[in-house]
Amino acid sequence: MMKYTRNPNYLGEVMIYGAFILLVNDTLSYICVMQVWFIVFTLRIMEKENSLRKKEGWAQYSQMSWVLIPKVNGKTIDSIVFYGAAIAISGWMYSNGGIKSTLIILNQKYQGI
Repeated sequence: MMKYTRNPNYLGEVMIYGAFILLVNDTLSYICVMQVWFIVFTLRIMEKENSLRKKEGWAQYSQMSWVLIPKVNGKTIDSIVFYGAAIAISGWMYSNGGIKSTLIILNQKYQGI
């Protein structure tokens, strides 16, 4: 995981806390968690980045990885395509009412084929 993202621990915490605030769905929860993300995590990530810049091989490592989100195959174009498709599919499923509703719609649409 460290090959494609320089901060997998913070990515995991962002995902866990993000799931919690989505379940709670309260404005105060969003505010509290985002303060931690943008203040504490950002400062610590910047500190780690400054430390890593001094190490040998930094230039190659920084090209192969992104700060937080994993870089797919170590390539920017692959990452853009992958994350773009994931966002498009997620948005499409959300507009259909969720995964179950989308699967029902697809089943009805392609049942005759």
